[in-house]
Amino acid sequence: MATEKRCSYCGMRDQVAESLERSIVDNAGVWRELATAEQKITGPRMCNEEGGWLNPDKELIDFLDEFTDALRGQLARDQERWGNTWKHRPRENQEARAMARFQDYFDQWHNAGTPMPWLKIAGEALIAWVRENHPEELDGWCG
Repeated sequence: MATEKRCSYCGMRDQVAESLERSIVDNAGVWRELATAEQKITGPRMCNEEGGWLNPDKELIDFLDEFTDALRGQLARDQERWGNTWKHRPRENQEARAMARFQDYFDQWHNAGTPMPWLKIAGEALIAWVRENHPEELDGWCG
């Protein structure tokens, strides 16, 4: 009898679990590089990608309105394209599905330079949050 492969992180079964686990191991060096680079940024002022300085007086919350407007636009486009298909997937294993999606985005960035789709990532997080905090929204859609 064959041993069932399970992801050591989330316990998910099958080839997706194998692929995800392999990807995490394969990218361990990249994650270490990113963590090392992040540690080198110190002081009250930080340089942005364009070589300019970020305003040290701005708080993260100061960007929330702009981000929310951009996220609303992304969600409207997603709704037009996908409808309510997000309700068809159950709460169970959503962490593993999200991690696989994030890993795919990371791989595209790392291997091809494709920009990280931060609004899509935020949308995935919102879906997970709604599934956990408003399960009544899923009634009748999935088991």
